[in-house]
Amino acid sequence: MIRTTIRRGWRALVAEDPVAARIALAYAVVQLLVIGWDMPGAWGWENDGIAPRDFLAGVANNLSGGNGHRYPLLHNFIVALACLPVLVATVMSANGLDFESIRTALLTPAPMTACALIIRTIAVFFSTVTVLTLARITRRLFGATAGRWAAVVVAVNVSCSYYGRTSNLDGPYLMWTVVAVDRLLTIGEHQRPRDYGYFALFVAAAVATKDQAYATFVLLGPIYLLLLPWSKTTTLRTGWAIGIGAAAYAVLSAAAFNPTGFLYRIRLLTGPNAQDWRVYPRTFEGLTSNLADLFFAQEAFWWPWPVVIVAWAGVVYVIGAGRGAEPGNFRPDADNGVPLWWWRLAPFVAGLSSLAAFTLVVGRTEHRFALPLGMWLSVYAGVLLSRAAGAHRAGRVAAIGLVAWAMVPPAALIATQLTDSRWAVTRWLASRPQGTTVEVYGKVVYLPQLDVGPTSPYRVQRVDRSSPRRRDPIVGADELRGSGANPGARAADVLIVPEPWTRRFQQRPNIHGVEQSKISARAQADEEATRYFRQVRADDVPGYRTVTVGANGWPDALERWGIRPVAIHGSTAERIWVLTSTAP
Repeated sequence: MIRTTIRRGWRALVAEDPVAARIALAYAVVQLLVIGWDMPGAWGWENDGIAPRDFLAGVANNLSGGNGHRYPLLHNFIVALACLPVLVATVMSANGLDFESIRTALLTPAPMTACALIIRTIAVFFSTVTVLTLARITRRLFGATAGRWAAVVVAVNVSCSYYGRTSNLDGPYLMWTVVAVDRLLTIGEHQRPRDYGYFALFVAAAVATKDQAYATFVLLGPIYLLLLPWSKTTTLRTGWAIGIGAAAYAVLSAAAFNPTGFLYRIRLLTGPNAQDWRVYPRTFEGLTSNLADLFFAQEAFWWPWPVVIVAWAGVVYVIGAGRGAEPGNFRPDADNGVPLWWWRLAPFVAGLSSLAAFTLVVGRTEHRFALPLGMWLSVYAGVLLSRAAGAHRAGRVAAIGLVAWAMVPPAALIATQLTDSRWAVTRWLASRPQGTTVEVYGKVVYLPQLDVGPTSPYRVQRVDRSSPRRRDPIVGADELRGSGANPGARAADVLIVPEPWTRRFQQRPNIHGVEQSKISARAQADEEATRYFRQVRADDVPGYRTVTVGANGWPDALERWGIRPVAIHGSTAERIWVLTSTAP
């Protein structure tokens, strides 16, 4: 039944506007071409992604009593079902059915590569639904042409492009929020009980995918539901929707099955997972600095500045002259008390709500924290571009030119991923003499794909202060405890040091309301590790010399045109130091 409902909904969405569907298809094809950028391998390079292995912990920890996971159950469970044939076949071929044998079999390149590709294909499907539904929302509010332009603009948003093909949960939760907002418009038109129920289910699915989805509805709910004329019928439907949403969330997030684990996860989210990474203090200066940094990063997060300006000008247009603009097919119920022009601001309210109720609350400034607002601004960029393109031939040329300009950053991001320096390091390691000892540091997402099989010419050892039991394991490597200093005492021949890992040991000045995160402060309290990684960066490690500082194999022609690698969340365009022993 669920599969039939999804199929019918998909077909209806595609059939509404074949042009928008072709735009979404082109987007999906491009996304699918890049999903294997870090494969084959036993781990992925997407920082905070659930592929190819973290989804296993996401299911197990959410469903085991007293345990919790940083992410809720829903999407972890969806991808686990999709990967089930691979998982079952791998377990059946393991040397035994004990935990260690199963883990060793699973965390090898073949099954992990298959799972990564499956999970990312699902991510592309979800993000394609986002593009189509965003076009539908824009079409309903502003007309078909605006919807098509909005689809193009969101497809070339560099953050939407990246998170639309990775295993991070930002893309899937945004899909559920977009579908929920579309259903909210339907409530505004018809006030049917079933629409209240669907809206509640979609909101529950969004929050059960990634908790920060709640922020989208902090303003949307009060404005577009609580401002409806209150009657006994409206009150009952709203209360019923709240009940449906709460029940659905309890099931989809696993809170109903593991209440103690759910409480543990909430403590984790409101404590270390949020506070340990905060870089803007809870002060007025911190808030204004956060807003200022978000403002000036819009070009890096979304589109070139001219397109950013068009998007914000579209909001102004809708607030002002937009009342008399070309309407879509959305017709709010005359008795619901909310005028059409206010409904047209619903996407902007959704983006603003996400910014105010989450991004500024956690005090962060990265691509994914600005992602929802940028996605919703695509609606208003589409509105203004459609008006410009329809007004005059010069306007059409200008609109096409702006979109072509906006295509450069996501294209550069694709090139960045496909020329990742870690592949060069992987190939270099394969040519090492037999018996070489390679020492690595940091999270696996920062490391090249290492050969830890029985025929590998080198042996891998990973050094970190944390307990080996708490690390994402490299099956076949030696997990050692320590700061990393004095690698010669551990007979290391080659040192692999990812730049993202060393950054947490770098002291940065507290300026204009920005401070060190607790994670960095704790790392820098380890004076031995801080001194060692400073030596690495300065090529001053006793007994070792830097043979290469890996960077993207970036074509010089692109550099000459001013097109540079695109860095996102420690996952792309990062350097990696390779040092070799100078001992004979």
